[in-house]
Amino acid sequence: MTNGDEYANALETDASPRVQKCLDRAEYCERAASILTSPKAIATFLRAARSWREIGERYRLMATVGRIHQLCRGTEYGDRDETGD
Repeated sequence: MTNGDEYANALETDASPRVQKCLDRAEYCERAASILTSPKAIATFLRAARSWREIGERYRLMATVGRIHQLCRGTEYGDRDETGD
C-alpha cells in the first residue's frame, strides 16, 4: 500500500536533466529578447521561451504520471488500468 509521503513525493517538481535543459533554453531566449531592439525579434524570442517552458512542464508532468503509475501497481487502481477500465 502507498503511504501519503510517497504520493506527495511523486507530485513534486521534476528537476530531471531533460526538464532543466528546457528551462535553460527558455532562459537563453529570454536573455536574447532582453538585449534585442526589434519588436518582432523580441516577440519571437519570448514566444520561443514560453514554448520551451511549456515543453519542460510537459516532461515534468509525464514523469509525475509515470511515478504515480508505478506507485499504483498492485493496487486496485493499477489493476483497473491493466484491464482497460
